[in-house]
Amino acid sequence: MSVDPQLRASVEAWIARDPDSETRAELEALLVTGDEVALRERFSGRLEFGTAGLRAPMQAGPMGMNRVVVRESAAGIARYLLANEPESARRGVVIAHDARHRSDRFARDCAEVIAAHGIRVALAEPPQPTPVGVFAVRPLHAAAGIVITASHNPPADNGLKLFMGDAALPPASTFVQTLLFTPRGLGLLIVGSMVGGVLAATVFAISVVAVPLLLLSRGVPLASK
Repeated sequence: MSVDPQLRASVEAWIARDPDSETRAELEALLVTGDEVALRERFSGRLEFGTAGLRAPMQAGPMGMNRVVVRESAAGIARYLLANEPESARRGVVIAHDARHRSDRFARDCAEVIAAHGIRVALAEPPQPTPVGVFAVRPLHAAAGIVITASHNPPADNGLKLFMGDAALPPASTFVQTLLFTPRGLGLLIVGSMVGGVLAATVFAISVVAVPLLLLSRGVPLASK
């Protein structure tokens, strides 16, 4: 079966900037089989920033949770914080994740992208219960916290939750949404070239600090490190 040319172009453009071989292969297979229904499902819009953040099945394309969506979301959050939260670069962002499949990779992507915007990052390396990541925002005096989790959603889902410096939900999620998928700032995320048909991406990581559970529980301020 053939795929609509405009849809094919969108899918191929996504594949070209996807750093993940697994999701690239997913889309390439759908193009080969001509599964337009599955492709339209994945490219029918953009995953929207809802209550506390994003949540969706882990699949390729702008309607799923994947590394491209996570990186673009992290870039939007970083720009929002720099524009709206005083001293956010110095205060930093706490990032934690649960034990779901790919949560650790998504958390590292968030850490690298936000740090690339000049914002300090405290990354909790072992998986943590969601409340630990939320709690850590206040004692660390962070500008915001991100937890990679889909809570009670099915195992095939994942998500990204955003909490502000007072551990409350973001008051301006609509504004954050306007920043999530804009081209501005993507140069900070990915500098890549095609090597053997595979996108070789370099992500600039600045000031990423790994913080174990013990450090989070002691409440060491990011600004003091």
